[in-house]
Amino acid sequence: MLWVAQWHTVCIDDLNVEPDEVLVVNDLFNFRTLMDESVIIDSPSPRDVVLGNIAKMKPDIFIQGHCQRQLRLVLERDIFGWVALNAIACEGEDRVERGETYKQWQIRNRRAGLRQLPLNGESVKMVRDIVKNHYHKDFVIEEGQQWLLQGWKGRILFAHSMWVADGANSEC
Repeated sequence: MLWVAQWHTVCIDDLNVEPDEVLVVNDLFNFRTLMDESVIIDSPSPRDVVLGNIAKMKPDIFIQGHCQRQLRLVLERDIFGWVALNAIACEGEDRVERGETYKQWQIRNRRAGLRQLPLNGESVKMVRDIVKNHYHKDFVIEEGQQWLLQGWKGRILFAHSMWVADGANSEC
């Protein structure tokens, strides 16, 4: 595991990857904590810098998970209450959370030189079947613009997708 003071500055040289090693970059909701254009005006957005660094790394696969902002009251209060507090009480560099929709991330990723991989239809069907047979009826799995979407009562809560650097080969 790599520990750095500012993870958004990580580049391929920091990773000591051997030529025959597989490189997987997995983002589990970390991008939402990076400053965006609303705070950084005279230089590139840290979000765009990270995506550019990922594209330069040419990972075999980049997995992006994104949490939507329209969470139900119980989730906001019990799990993500600090997110709401942060958005209301903090501004500028003190603000930690800066949410964007998965559709906004899709555009940002493409601008950074990343190409989205299609979802595997069999895998999506398997996940849907598991959710249908073992979870509450209001929990749903959908596909949208090559993202695997997890929702509750018609609201998308999480979105997951896979990406590679433009021009990279991928057999996923």
